[in-house]
Amino acid sequence: MALMSKEFTKGLATAQNFDEHLRDFTISCGDRKWRVHKIVLGFHGGPLRAAVHGEWVEAKSGKLDLSADPLVAVDAMVQYLYTFGYELPKSEPSTDLTDHTQVCILADKYKFRELQSLAARKFAAALRIVRASQR
Repeated sequence: MALMSKEFTKGLATAQNFDEHLRDFTISCGDRKWRVHKIVLGFHGGPLRAAVHGEWVEAKSGKLDLSADPLVAVDAMVQYLYTFGYELPKSEPSTDLTDHTQVCILADKYKFRELQSLAARKFAAALRIVRASQR
């Protein structure tokens, strides 16, 4: 992804906290729901852009159900939409390996190449921690 100004990425990260009525699309996974901005989904391109801007049921309903995907990965993806990064819930390093793998798979599925690369780097870092703890 092209280098973006810190001001832009900081502004985008704060967009997550704008008034509820400005968020015009809902992503759900199980019982969890995230209200997001269509323009932010469109910015990232790929299948999610098509889901909000195409002739799909999701575009018309303003809802996308990702319940078939792991919750931790969907949460990471939503974080990434606004911050170009993600943090996992606090857990054991071995659990982090699984979670980063799930994020990587989800990123591949929805064509988020930069998120996929980030998840792979985070996986490698978590693996180093696990290996060091086993010595």
